[in-house]
Amino acid sequence: MKVNKRIGKLKQWTGEKLGGQQKTELSEDFQSLEQDVELRKAGVDRIYSVSKEYSKHLTKKIEAEGTETGKVLPADALGLVFANHGDEFGNDSAFGQALVAFGKAQQQLANVTANYTDQLNSGWLSSLEKSIAQMSEYTTQRKKLDSRRLTYDAMLAKVQKSKKEKRDLEDDLRVAKNRYEETSEEVQERAIGIQDAESEQLTALSKFLEIESAWIDEQKKIMDDLRRHWVDQNALKCAGRKKVTAHTFGAEPAPAAKPSINSKTARPAVRNNAKNQGLSSDQEEEEDQLPASDEQEEPEDEEDYEPQRRKSKASVKPTRPNPVTRDSSIREKVVSPPRYGGVRIPGMPPASNSEESLSPKHDPPAKRRSSNVLKQQQVPSSSPGMRRSSTAPSKPATKVLKAKWAYSATAGDELELEVGDRVKVTSEVNAE
Repeated sequence: MKVNKRIGKLKQWTGEKLGGQQKTELSEDFQSLEQDVELRKAGVDRIYSVSKEYSKHLTKKIEAEGTETGKVLPADALGLVFANHGDEFGNDSAFGQALVAFGKAQQQLANVTANYTDQLNSGWLSSLEKSIAQMSEYTTQRKKLDSRRLTYDAMLAKVQKSKKEKRDLEDDLRVAKNRYEETSEEVQERAIGIQDAESEQLTALSKFLEIESAWIDEQKKIMDDLRRHWVDQNALKCAGRKKVTAHTFGAEPAPAAKPSINSKTARPAVRNNAKNQGLSSDQEEEEDQLPASDEQEEPEDEEDYEPQRRKSKASVKPTRPNPVTRDSSIREKVVSPPRYGGVRIPGMPPASNSEESLSPKHDPPAKRRSSNVLKQQQVPSSSPGMRRSSTAPSKPATKVLKAKWAYSATAGDELELEVGDRVKVTSEVNAE
C-alpha cells in the first residue's frame, strides 16, 4: 500500500513539472504568510551568523607572558605588557607611572568586555537561536504539507480516472484530504507564531542595546578616570632632564707651563738680519705702525685730516716748506728714548745723526699725517692749475724695522728692545 502511494506521488510530481497534471493551489493569504516567514528566516540566519562571529571576536584570546593560563584577551595582554614595562622604570619615572596606569585601565577594559560578551551570548544570541529553532520547525511542517498535498492530488487523480466508483478509493481520498488540511493548519499556526515572536525579538534587541550601552559607559568611565589621574606633561617639561656624563676618564697630567714672553730663553739674540728676527720692513710699517686703539680711532679723524691736508698745501711756499710741529695731545703707547726719528720734541735737545741712527723710531699719528702732507707737497701735481713746488735733494733710502717682540739684552753688544720699537738698519750681517 505504501509503495503504491509513493508511486502515485511520484507520478503526480512528474506530471506537475511537465504540466500535464493539475495540483491543489494554496490560498493567497497563505502564500503571503509564507513569503513573510521566508523573509524573516533568511534575515535571522544572517544576523545570527554575524553576531556569532562578533561574539567570537570579542572572546578570542591570545598568548601572553606573566599569566597563569597563558591565554588572555587582547586588551588584557596589552595591559600586562604596559604594566610590566612601566614597573621597570621605577616610581621616579613619570613615563613608567603612566604605563602602569594605562595598563591597569586596559585590564579593567578587558574584564568589562568579558562581562559584556557573556551577556551578549546569554541574551541576544540565545534569542536568535530560539527564533532559528522556531523557523526550523516551520520548515519541517512546510515540507510535510507539500508531501501530503502530493498524496491528496494523486488520490484525486486516481479517483477521477477510475470508471467505477470504488468505496476504498473514496475513503483513501478523504483521509488524504483530512491530513493535508491538518498539516496546512499546523503550518499556518507556526507561521503566525513566527510573526508573533517579533515582539520577543524586539525585547531581546532592546536588552542588547542596554548591555552594549552599559559596556561603553563603563569603558568611558575607566578612560575618564585614567585621564583625570594622568601625568602632567607641562610639569614634566619644566622639570627638565639631569645631564649625564657619557664617559669617565682617568686622571690627566697637569699641563706644562707656558714660557713667558719676557724671559731670556723665549727668543734668541737679536741680530741685524731681518730674515731671522721679528722686525718688519719699512713697507709693512705703514699698516702695523699704530696700536689697536689708534687704528680704531682713525676713521673718526679722517674728516679732520682732510681739511688739514688742504690747509697744509695752501700754506706751503714753493722754495721753502713750513716746519711741521707735533701734536702734544697724542699719547704714545710704547715707552722709548726721548728722540723719535730725528724729530725734536719741545723742551728736549736736538738729536745728532749718530744718535738718530741708533735710537728707536716711533711716529705718532700726527707726525705720520704731517709726513704724508710733506710727501704730497713734493709730488708734482697733475692738475693744470697747480704749480710745481721745489723739492729738496733726495737722500739715500734707509731701512727701518719695527720690533714685534720684546728682547732683554744678555751681552754688551746686544740691543734691548720693546714691542713697537723701530730700528734703523745701517748695515746687515749675514746670519749664514
